[in-house]
Amino acid sequence: MAETTATYALGVFCQLVNPYISGVDHHKKGFMKDFFDAVLEGDILSDPPSRHHRTRKPGKTTITAGVWAGINETDLTRFYNGSKKIPSWKATEFYQHLDVSEVERLCGDISVDALADFQKGTDQGEY
Repeated sequence: MAETTATYALGVFCQLVNPYISGVDHHKKGFMKDFFDAVLEGDILSDPPSRHHRTRKPGKTTITAGVWAGINETDLTRFYNGSKKIPSWKATEFYQHLDVSEVERLCGDISVDALADFQKGTDQGEY
């Protein structure tokens, strides 16, 4: 596996699992959208908007619908790269609605070899 410059663990995780998960876009932004749409419970979209959403005027690149609502689309690549962390208000939403069994299902296809490559990289200080 290639060396990563990710600072935040989400970036390392996304870069590790992206090539091995089927049924998702493999471009950075598309992967972030597809993966999180799949692993978050559907009721996240039925919850009333958070106070943050109600009081913040959306910018030009702000995502206005879906699980990433309120986040700038340009930040999805930064989250994927691990150079920026998800804001705490969005991370809290995700934590409350994460479907762990769906994460396990999507990541079930990751081979032992891929995990061994990842372990080798962490042993050598690459991650």
